[in-house]
Amino acid sequence: MSDRAELLAAIRAKAIVRGDFILSSGQHADWYIDLRRVLLDGRVAPLAGRVMLDLTRDLEYEAVGGLTLGADPVATAMMHAAAAAGGGAPIDAFVVRKAEKQHGLQRRIEGPDVAGRRVLAVEDTSTTGASSLTAVDALREAGAEVVGVAVVVDRGARERVTERGLAFRAAFTLSDLGVLPVRGGAPGAHRARTAAAAGRWYPGPGREDPRPGRGVRRLPGGTGAGGTRRTRRWR
Repeated sequence: MSDRAELLAAIRAKAIVRGDFILSSGQHADWYIDLRRVLLDGRVAPLAGRVMLDLTRDLEYEAVGGLTLGADPVATAMMHAAAAAGGGAPIDAFVVRKAEKQHGLQRRIEGPDVAGRRVLAVEDTSTTGASSLTAVDALREAGAEVVGVAVVVDRGARERVTERGLAFRAAFTLSDLGVLPVRGGAPGAHRARTAAAAGRWYPGPGREDPRPGRGVRRLPGGTGAGGTRRTRRWR
């Protein structure tokens, strides 16, 4: 099995969590991709490092990193994979803080200096590209030459990143993972659409299941806002 195929299998098995979630972009999703579950796994992280190095080999950079926290395990995996491979110049890693540190050295970018160097901005997964582009702006302000953006899983960021004139690389897309694209709407909307397409009933909160002998399935432990009992959605 190739590194890419093995990494994809690990992501499908460990990183896709089903439920109702609000993403950092403010969008709702019926699934959440928690890549920390694989990128911080001692067996899988080296696979991720090798896959991302191979994916971005044509971009020629000296250091990798991005906005903490999503970028950190990606950057370190790539740094260690490059060192393990040998035969070439090492790749440094760096961390971009969400805001400049207010004490100590008061740095926004931690690690080896990036000024005057070709760097790659990375992220574990991105829906809008906002985190990656925040890192790009900080890196350019620090004097780095940003050669592009690379993510392990692209949830829809490609267009916004490439609009900025940046190269964009993604190891996987949502279709590779077998999940639906994120769209607007209330929590549960995606699962409801999927259930409808498959001919299954999917009630929202407080809705009755019209099938014989079925009704509202309630969560234990009291009521929600306004005295309405919370309900658990059927899968």
